[in-house]
Amino acid sequence: MVCDGRVGGMRGGENDPMAAAAQHKIVIVEDEGLIAADLESRLKSSGYQVPGTADSAQPALKLIRESSPDLVLMDIRLKGEQDGIQVAQVLREQFDIPVVYLTAYEDRATLDGLPGRKPMGT
Repeated sequence: MVCDGRVGGMRGGENDPMAAAAQHKIVIVEDEGLIAADLESRLKSSGYQVPGTADSAQPALKLIRESSPDLVLMDIRLKGEQDGIQVAQVLREQFDIPVVYLTAYEDRATLDGLPGRKPMGT
């Protein structure tokens, strides 16, 4: 490890946030195309790998199986019969991948679906 005078002082990317981000893959599951594209653009410009986006359950599960992401950004309401909460449950049972829920909805029915879900690591 060599100090080069920068804040953090390390050469070789040890303290480089972009280098650290590039090691992490994030999948986006969002049914609104413009929102998915914006999230993907922001994540990539921050250095994260985005192996893909999906707008419904089955394409999301296929993408996640194939790419083994470190994190999934999951919209609660998706196209098709399954919602994001159901997909996240499958992820928890089969893959143990953390999920961050996204939603534009504040209605009680949507929010009441979340408390019974355990956070990662419990």
